[in-house]
Amino acid sequence: AEASWRGGLTITDLAAEEGFGLAVVAATPESLLRPITWVHVTEVVDPRPHVREGELVCTVGAALVDPHEALRFVESVADAG
Repeated sequence: AEASWRGGLTITDLAAEEGFGLAVVAATPESLLRPITWVHVTEVVDPRPHVREGELVCTVGAALVDPHEALRFVESVADAG
């Protein structure tokens, strides 16, 4: 993918790659254009201690089958920026 922002790829860039099969479900317009500084893969419900602002957090959701835990995960990622 050709980065839309010279500093790196964005969520918009990743979602535009047909081979990835990604779709943005919910995001603010600003977050779609922020450069991704790092990528984490995790199954912990609260990854906040391990991520910083601008980092992409990926999960298959194995620990998020309970709606309360899924909400906790989303809130903790949002709190991390």
